[in-house]
Amino acid sequence: MIYITGDTHGDFRRVHEFCRRFETTEDDILIILSHTTPLKYEPTEVFLSCIDQSKVDKSTEQWLDKIEENVEYKKWYCGHYHTNKKIDKVSILFEDIAVFEV
Repeated sequence: MIYITGDTHGDFRRVHEFCRRFETTEDDILIILSHTTPLKYEPTEVFLSCIDQSKVDKSTEQWLDKIEENVEYKKWYCGHYHTNKKIDKVSILFEDIAVFEV
């Protein structure tokens, strides 16, 4: 499992170091945890109408898109959006509790 933080945008060294350290490959990653979700999975239907989305920094979500496109994984869990939703292999959690299944 890899927990991805937003402090190393565009830098995949942490993923590669994890794989080297634990003698695994990116193909063995089962679960990814992140605070927010890749941009393509943003639940725009829950955005607040009083917030101008063109002013919101999306760099973390764009970076997570790159990870999602370059890393094989079984499940991705995230939160941030105050909703519960499943899209493809991504689960956005708010009030739900997830058992990490792959």
